[in-house]
Amino acid sequence: MSTYARKTLDKVQEQLLSEGYTMYLDGWGNYFYNDNLYKAAKQMDSAGDMHFVFGTTYEIESWMDINAALDSALAATKYASTHVKTNWIKLFMDGTVETGTGFGEPLYPDGHQGTANWEEEELTEITRKANEKGLTMHIHALGNAGVNRVVNSYVNGGKSDMRNTIVHVFGVIPSDYKRMAENNIYVTSGMLWHY
Repeated sequence: MSTYARKTLDKVQEQLLSEGYTMYLDGWGNYFYNDNLYKAAKQMDSAGDMHFVFGTTYEIESWMDINAALDSALAATKYASTHVKTNWIKLFMDGTVETGTGFGEPLYPDGHQGTANWEEEELTEITRKANEKGLTMHIHALGNAGVNRVVNSYVNGGKSDMRNTIVHVFGVIPSDYKRMAENNIYVTSGMLWHY
């Protein structure tokens, strides 16, 4: 196990527990494109030293080979344990915490439009493949048009029992609220998650 990864997890656990948190989701999963953190977390849990739930998301960027990335995300599930959860795929639809980057309608007051990282058809196909492999989608979306694309992809490509998630939601087209509820889509709001 990577000594550095273990020391990092020890510090994370100390900080979380000191603040009363018992779960951390959306961590470094594959941030360095190696398995050191996954390995360290599973070993820490097996040794009885992990006292919080550590949920890691496998991030997929738009420049990646999607099928290879999904295979790597599925391979990471071998590190799952009682306190280590590895069954999420993370994507960024549009801006998250940065102001003025949401893919929304109407345009921003200065006339610009945030950029969407994914076409709806791509998201739908990724959702279908991920859910078929037992992986839950976890997409960051800020603008109402971006949120709408994500909802459409979950409805058209996902399985409602997977509890696919949209995070940092700020804008929502009113008709999407009902579709989120009907399709068991989990939503968290708030742009300033890091505060």
